[in-house]
Amino acid sequence: MSESELYEDMNTVRLENEDADSENTSTTPAPAPTGPRDAGAPFDDEDADMILRSSDLVDFRVHKLFLSKASLVFRDMISLQARGPVSSTHPDARSPTGLPIVPLIDEPAPAVDMLLRFCFVSLLPTPSTLGDIQLALHLGDKFQMPHVLSAAKNSILGQMESGVLPADRVFAFGWLHRQRDIVLAAASHPSREPLLAGPPYPEYDLIPALALHKLLAFRRQVRALAATSAPCGDFSWITRPHIELFIELLPDHPAPRCKCDATRFHEPAADFPGFPTQAALGAERGLVDWFWAFLRAGMEKMGKATPQEAMEVVRDPALAAPGIEAAHGCVVCETRAGPALADFGVAWARVIDERRELTIQTPF
Repeated sequence: MSESELYEDMNTVRLENEDADSENTSTTPAPAPTGPRDAGAPFDDEDADMILRSSDLVDFRVHKLFLSKASLVFRDMISLQARGPVSSTHPDARSPTGLPIVPLIDEPAPAVDMLLRFCFVSLLPTPSTLGDIQLALHLGDKFQMPHVLSAAKNSILGQMESGVLPADRVFAFGWLHRQRDIVLAAASHPSREPLLAGPPYPEYDLIPALALHKLLAFRRQVRALAATSAPCGDFSWITRPHIELFIELLPDHPAPRCKCDATRFHEPAADFPGFPTQAALGAERGLVDWFWAFLRAGMEKMGKATPQEAMEVVRDPALAAPGIEAAHGCVVCETRAGPALADFGVAWARVIDERRELTIQTPF
């Protein structure tokens, strides 16, 4: 099965056995057109200033301005055309009315039709079938039209999110068409079905075994990460510089005394997995209570959050509120709690981000 055959229309005409009378009444098929024909509306403007001719000799009357704004390839082509003839050897370089003709020898009429619709805001298509999405990816890449690529990717990923297309099939489609962002999104999607639980998708006939191997390896990594403590709930990464601002600097806080006056080091193994001991951190005194209030608030909000959700929690300035509130009333800690917790939040977010960056290496 070739790639071009993969998404062709399956509603083919079947030849049925006819009775003897039908054999005598068969009609001669109409001859194929021998010359160009017009595409018709909406590509038949009388004031058009260019004709694009498809590989099957369909003429699309278009406006250069719209093409040059929509496609870098068309912009360069039109710029070159202004300097000389479109082709010195092509017999149909100009129409009988004098319009320049640009032959798109590799694109049939349906492809040119989609291409041009992406050039006009009022005609923007929405590729929905895999065949249309495949064609849109091809056109967007060939004619350097980023908005076409985005429309195609948004369509297939949207169908994956809504459950219309299985993530495993979207993965294979993305690999087949060398679209790394589609591959990564599909591999990361939480699939409800085991990999290839049903009949094999036709795309898997056209991609290498290496692609499937990488998908399986990636899924194993994801499961291994999920089996351990959540990336947001492991504090083994903390070192002395991370908690320097939370060591009680002044044992004799001036009155009024506040809860930040820590007389002992909290040993938070149960509440904060992996948090280093006082000896490991070299902390000669305890950590202020408002720091623990901040960590506890973060853990409660995250729960069993995904890494992405955990990132959003840690980056939220409101997360520092419990810690700042606990420091309120202390003339020493009131001013340093906010900035210190913000700095720690940045480090915390960086660790979560590093741990969530599982990826698939692709040759494209």
